Parts: sequence; C-alpha cells; structure tokens
Amino acid sequence: MNKLQLTLSGDYINNTFILYSANISFDDLSFSIFLTAEQTQLAIEYDDAFEPILELKNVLSDAGIGYTQKIEIDLDEDDAEEFLKDYNNIHEEPWSDVNILTLIDTNSAASEGGNIIIESNSGHIFEISTENYEETTTELIKELSDLLRKTGVAIILNKQI
Repeated sequence: MNKLQLTLSGDYINNTFILYSANISFDDLSFSIFLTAEQTQLAIEYDDAFEPILELKNVLSDAGIGYTQKIEIDLDEDDAEEFLKDYNNIHEEPWSDVNILTLIDTNSAASEGGNIIIESNSGHIFEISTENYEETTTELIKELSDLLRKTGVAIILNKQI
C-alpha cells in the first residue's frame, strides 16, 4: 500500500535545519504548506527544527495515516549529511487505525475564506495560513481533502469555527 509522503523543505545553516515549507503528497496529488514566520519561529523557541510541523505530524498519525518523511535542503552552508542520515527517508507509523479528520475554514463568511484548520479525532490541531495561495480557502480545502481521502481517512468539512 502506498504511504503518504511528507516532504519538509528548508535551509541548513549553522548546523541547524530551518524549515519553511512542507508538502504532502499521495499518488498523483500534492498539497504545499507554507509556514508562517510565527510557525518557523517555534523551532527556535523549542530548540527543535521540527516543532513548526509537530502538530501536523500528530494530526496525521492520530488519524491513522502513516507517512514517509523526506527532507529537501535548498541552501546548505554546512555539511548536512549527518542531519539527512538521521531525518531523511524516515517511515512514521500511525498511532491508530484510519479514522477521521476535520477541515475547517476559519472565515467562511469572507469570499476568499480564512485559514485552514486540520483537526484529528482526539484534538490535535494544525493551522495552515492561506495568505500565500492564489486559490480560495474553499478550493484549497477541496484539494487537501481529495488528497487525504486517498489515504482512506474520512473527512468532515466544517465551514466556520
């Protein structure tokens, strides 16, 4: 069975991975997530390069979605070989059987919509800022839900919190 692929992109500077985007793909579908400055800053606050997407990983695992983590380094000022050996091509098994994810538009009253919240059945939450997309939030939610459904997970669509 195919697994979802989670590709994390960033720079490797001063022996630190600076994550700025993630891409979720399954079969022929993919969805890019551009992290906000606040999300990227979490890596510094927690001294953990993966803190910005920790809740995304938790959401996937909690929903029963296994995935392969890939790392793409765009700017490598240091030798990232050891980092890649430890964190690239990592297979993550889900915590539970495939179940449910809820996708929420935080501002469905606006024509362009708001951000997207992905929530797992037991309450893990990851927010996707839609600021850097040309598509409306409704279009983005459809694209993301089509991809996630391919993993077997059920999707609940909520218009507004």
